[in-house]
Amino acid sequence: MDILQQADAVGRLRGVLKSRGISVEVIQDYSRVCALIEAAGKEYLTPFSSPDHNDFTERNCIWLCGFDVDGPVMLGAARLEDLGGEKLDSYWPRIFKRAYPDGSSARIGSISPAISQVVGGRMVYFGDLFVAKRLRGMRGNLQAFTAIGHLLCSLKWEPDWIYCFLRSRDAARGAGLTYGFNWIERRPYRWLDVPPEGRSNNECAAFLSRRSLPAMVDAVLDDVSGDVSLI
Repeated sequence: MDILQQADAVGRLRGVLKSRGISVEVIQDYSRVCALIEAAGKEYLTPFSSPDHNDFTERNCIWLCGFDVDGPVMLGAARLEDLGGEKLDSYWPRIFKRAYPDGSSARIGSISPAISQVVGGRMVYFGDLFVAKRLRGMRGNLQAFTAIGHLLCSLKWEPDWIYCFLRSRDAARGAGLTYGFNWIERRPYRWLDVPPEGRSNNECAAFLSRRSLPAMVDAVLDDVSGDVSLI
């Protein structure tokens, strides 16, 4: 999938959302993020996506927001993580400890070999994905929005992998596929103590490889070409 094909797909997906009364904007002013989160009805923001915990710049971050006539309705944040030759076994424990700096409870270990032996290189974390209550049940809108996010990440950074973390109950409902990820790994790591608030030992990690991007985009375009208001 070359650059022109990716750009064309972004345009088509934005057109689908526009026809449904939703505009998509890349937020350049990160000081707006907290207000947008509150206006959308999202109750929390993880440290991985928070401007208060990261030195976000135009080079290392994409904050994406969807708006309808009443305000923000969809959100997602992507940040570049270029590991080079470093392994997840050392990288993930370090960023978790920095994200949750409250002692031993922030430490993770036992990274799943199924992940650590495969995933690495140029990575993008694409998380804090959210849709407002008034749009829930319309899966196609969220599919189109997150596919735009994946494509923008690909166009901007050409990552080897895009990933996020999911609660197990959300993964069981198919959130990973809705968000554009095609590999879900249960228990990707273990907390070495009681997990911080909002985290658990039953989390999942979801991944999309560069090689899998074209098939995901094609599937989403097929889905949103018809009536995709079904859950």
